[in-house]
Amino acid sequence: MAEIDLIPGTPIKLSEAKRRKLEKELSTLITDMETQNRPLFENMKIWEANYEARPKNPVKNFPFKNASNIVIPLAKMMVDSRTASTWNSIHGAGRNIWQGVTQNEDWEDISKQVTRYINWQADGNDFDFAPVSYDAILESNIHGSAVLAGHYRDVSSYVYVKRGGKVIPTKVAWNRGPLIEHVPRHQILWDTSYKSISEAPVVIRQFSKTWSEIAGLAESSDGWYPDELKFIRDHPGMDGPTEDLMKAQAELDSRGATPELFAPHDIREVTVSWPNLQAAGISRGDIELPKNHNAKTPLVDFVATIHRKTERIIRLVAQPYFYTGKPFFDIFFHKRVGRGHSVGMVKILEQLQAAMTTIFNQGTDAQTRANSIWGKTNIRALVDKPIDPSQWIFDPTMQGVAPLDFQGSDFSNIQLIQLIQATAERLSGQADPAFGRETRLGGHSAPATTTLALLERGNTLTAPDRGLLKRSLGRIGEFVATVDQQFETNEDNKIRRVLGDLDGRKVEEFMFPEGPVATNLRFNIRGLSREDNPDAEMQKQISVGQVNQNYWASVFRMTEAWVQQIQILPDEVKPVMNEALAQGLKSTTQTYKRFLDAVDIDDTENFLLALDDANSPIGQLVEAFSSRAREGAGAGGFGQGPGSVAPPGIPTTNGAAGVPGVPGEPQSL
Repeated sequence: MAEIDLIPGTPIKLSEAKRRKLEKELSTLITDMETQNRPLFENMKIWEANYEARPKNPVKNFPFKNASNIVIPLAKMMVDSRTASTWNSIHGAGRNIWQGVTQNEDWEDISKQVTRYINWQADGNDFDFAPVSYDAILESNIHGSAVLAGHYRDVSSYVYVKRGGKVIPTKVAWNRGPLIEHVPRHQILWDTSYKSISEAPVVIRQFSKTWSEIAGLAESSDGWYPDELKFIRDHPGMDGPTEDLMKAQAELDSRGATPELFAPHDIREVTVSWPNLQAAGISRGDIELPKNHNAKTPLVDFVATIHRKTERIIRLVAQPYFYTGKPFFDIFFHKRVGRGHSVGMVKILEQLQAAMTTIFNQGTDAQTRANSIWGKTNIRALVDKPIDPSQWIFDPTMQGVAPLDFQGSDFSNIQLIQLIQATAERLSGQADPAFGRETRLGGHSAPATTTLALLERGNTLTAPDRGLLKRSLGRIGEFVATVDQQFETNEDNKIRRVLGDLDGRKVEEFMFPEGPVATNLRFNIRGLSREDNPDAEMQKQISVGQVNQNYWASVFRMTEAWVQQIQILPDEVKPVMNEALAQGLKSTTQTYKRFLDAVDIDDTENFLLALDDANSPIGQLVEAFSSRAREGAGAGGFGQGPGSVAPPGIPTTNGAAGVPGVPGEPQSL
């Protein structure tokens, strides 16, 4: 019997003793990672409160009772503005999110149809990428980073249908295909000293699952330990520093405690590389594999599912996907140098929001005093009978009444607030939602000098972050195509139903190929690419079209001039004319080729005269013109002279031609 490889997704069996050893090692690792990230989770509570503009105290009694206690939501304004701008760049370009890019000409047609298919999958069919990307972008702007996870799911369940007068259970497939989901930042841990989460040796993801959800997962997938599932059933409860953060989020959402009946289990999914398992004392021989297993097969990453409260491994499988690295994708706001970490806009704007809040509240309090306190008096009756909106100040040392002159809010406060806002825009890279700070500060109000210019400058400031985001989301497109290639059997003719017979056949060629996606096809995000987004693509095509028209107009003019002049020029001048035409065509073609290279056109042969191809008729003609010109004027002109031989396809003046012509008359091209 042939040897069996340890392919991705293979259930892994360990002896009970080895499981206990691995449980201890992984549980200790989880605890250490939680301890390392505890300060981050504490800061995340502060950042979320600042984003929601929550005051520290519900009531403020300084400098007087019920003083102004407004928090200016500067961070929220900047975060929401940038989130909307980035999300709209991705999804505002139409339904198509990804654009396939390949350098292999044989893959061009397949690339186009595969891209159509994965865009269809992401448009609420196999999964809905719009809300997922919104959560990730918003979280990265608030906390500095966010994580997306890739899966493949085949969701089936039983429904009751009536057949032959009887109600019987029938299994129905609800969903089959890739799934991209957002993982809340506090529910995933890895060593951020690595540049990307996919490169980290260990990734720990936290789930909050009820017992019924766990049982459903065990029913629909392999690799679960039934005895361990029975053991954990009566041990619900969350654990770790994320519990405090989740309680703070519930408070921000005006939500109380979870009812005991729906108390979730704390489940950890640990994706660990094989060398780390070896370091934990697990050898290849400890894994219970079929006897005919191929011992030379490299071991892939393992995925251990652990019940945190009981520290029991309830599932163990090989990494289920044929994919380079771990199936997680991180995005950042202002990524730190050389490591996978960042802080978000809320932290960066923390001091500016506090300054703007202080200035606003002080100005409001000053205006409140100026509007509310009428004056001072020694007449008790005026104090005992308050005058709306507030009371007089009692002064027994004076006679009668005297007004008080309180200065209102100074206009300089407004200028300070505008200065803070301008600084915040520079720090965040996101212009004010009104798109016109220049107008508010007294600049020219014409849109051509404010809105468009500021938008362009804003795009410049955000270009690095948008470029890194484009790469991360492009890898998601590659993952979707990879798992399609790995799992899609097309047994219900799904692909042709989506794309039609002709295009569907091309995708089917891709789904069952010999080579992987990664070596032949990559994906760009159309809306985030400066070159590939629809607006830029239209402008690019317009420019190429204009230059293309000018190029061919020049070719036709030169050819026409040659045809006209060659008939009337003296024989001794004709070689010079031939040389001029050849050089003109070559120089014009070379200039146009450099333009096409500059705008990244791959198939330049479809745009240019084939002057460099000696086997093409055009190349032979131009070479013939040049060589005849080099013979000199003494050769007797075009097609004349001792020993002259007509080049292929060029008629001579005596009718001996490579192509049929009129004897004695030169022919036009």
